[in-house]
Amino acid sequence: MSAHSPKEVLRVLTDSGPSRADVWPTIDPGIFKVHSIGATGPK
Repeated sequence: MSAHSPKEVLRVLTDSGPSRADVWPTIDPGIFKVHSIGATGPK
């Protein structure tokens, strides 16, 4: 169960922006980076 809607969960799972570390506190923003963005999303 989640207090969030499926749409909200999908948004945070697919967010590769600078706020990603705010949502996922175990991500080190000094290491996290998007290597490329393809037709289906970031890699």
